[in-house]
Amino acid sequence: MSTRYIPGNRHQRETFVGGEWVIPESGSHIEVIAPTTEESLGVVALADVAAADQALRAAREAFDRGPWQYMSFAERAGYVAAIADALENLGEDADLTLTAEMGAPLRTSLGSRRLAVAIARDYVELAKTLQFEENRDAPGGTARILKEPVGVTVAIIPFNGLLPLAMVKLAPALLAGCTVIVKPAPETAFLGLILAEVIESVNLPKGVVSVITGGREVGQHLVESPLVDRIAFTGSEVAGKKIMEIASRRMVRTTLELGGKSAAIILDDADIDDVIANLVPHAIRNAGQVCRALSRVIVSERRHD
Repeated sequence: MSTRYIPGNRHQRETFVGGEWVIPESGSHIEVIAPTTEESLGVVALADVAAADQALRAAREAFDRGPWQYMSFAERAGYVAAIADALENLGEDADLTLTAEMGAPLRTSLGSRRLAVAIARDYVELAKTLQFEENRDAPGGTARILKEPVGVTVAIIPFNGLLPLAMVKLAPALLAGCTVIVKPAPETAFLGLILAEVIESVNLPKGVVSVITGGREVGQHLVESPLVDRIAFTGSEVAGKKIMEIASRRMVRTTLELGGKSAAIILDDADIDDVIANLVPHAIRNAGQVCRALSRVIVSERRHD
C-alpha cells in the first residue's frame, strides 16, 4: 500500500471524513516537528469544527440508517480482520513515520504496529464468544437479553501509541456495530493519515469511520456534541477530568485511560543484578514515553544503597 507520508517537508491538506478525503474550510494546518532533530516533517490539515460536524453527521447517518449496525457480526468481523491485514501489510512506511514523528526507536515502532494487528485479531476472536442475544429464566417467565451497539463513538488517541491504542477502541466498537470518529494527537498526525488510508483500503460503508487530524478545540467539540453516544479517551488526567465533566452533563458513556507512572517494586529476596538487567530496558522503552516505563523504583530501606 502506498501512503501519503513521504519523509521530508510534506504538505497534506486533506483529512479523512466519513470515508472521503476532505479539505477543511478553514485551511488551517498543523506543522509536525521531529522531536529528535526539531526539524519540520511537513504540514497536515488541521480539521476545524465544520469538518468535525461533517464527520459527526456522517457517523450519525451511518449508524441510524445503516447498514453498519444491521450487518451480521460475521460481516463486521470481516472488515476488522481486513483492517488488521492491511496494517500488517503496510511494511516499513508506518514504522518510519512513527519513528520520525515521535522519536521512538524503529524496533519499537515495528512492535507498536504488530501489537495493533494482534489487538484487532484478538478482538475478532473474543467477539465470537459473545452472545448478542439470549434468553434467561426470570421470575414469572423468561427474560430476553439483547446486546445492541451504543451508537456514535469518539476515540481520542495520544501521541505515544497511536496504532495499538486506536485498535483498542476502534476494533470492539466496530464489531459491536458502532460508528467511530478517531482523533489522533497532532504530534503523530501523519501516522493518523496512514491509519485513515488503511481504513479507506477495506471499503467500509460511508460514514462508519472518520480519522480527523485536529487539535484540542476539535476534540472538545466532538466530546460536547449531542450526536455522540460513547467517548473513549487515553491521555492526561487534566484532559480526562475535563472530558468527564463535559460527559456528565448528558451522562454519556465514557471510558478514561489516564496518565500514570508504573513502578518497579523490588522485594528483599530479588536478585539485584537480574532485576537491573531487566529494569533498564523497560525504563527507556518507547524513548521513555509510555505509562509502562519502569523508571520509578520502590525498594525497602534495607536495600536502598
